[in-house]
Amino acid sequence: MNPASTKPLVSALVLIGCLLGQVAGALAQPAPSPKDEQVVVVVTRDVSKGTVATQSLLAEKHLEKRLAPINAVSGISECVGRAFKRTLKSGQIILIEDLENP
Repeated sequence: MNPASTKPLVSALVLIGCLLGQVAGALAQPAPSPKDEQVVVVVTRDVSKGTVATQSLLAEKHLEKRLAPINAVSGISECVGRAFKRTLKSGQIILIEDLENP
C-alpha cells in the first residue's frame, strides 16, 4: 500500500476513535441522585378541558430537576377532584395553572 492512500484511512480511524471515546464518556456519566430529581404528575391518557382528575388518570414521573417545569404539580393528591382548564395529551406534565381551584 502506498503511504498516500493510507492517510484517509488513518484519519477516519482516528475520528472513529474520538467519537467512540465521547460516547463511552457520555455513557459513563453517573445517574442523577434522588436529590437531583423532582416528582411531576402526568396524565396517562388524553383529557379534555373540564375533565375532573381521578387517580386512574394520573401518574407520577421522576425527572431531573433541570428538566422539570418550575410550576409542575408535584403530587397526585394535588390534582384529584379538580377539573382541567385545558386539554392535555397523554404523558403531558400537569402544571399548577392547568387545574381549576378546588
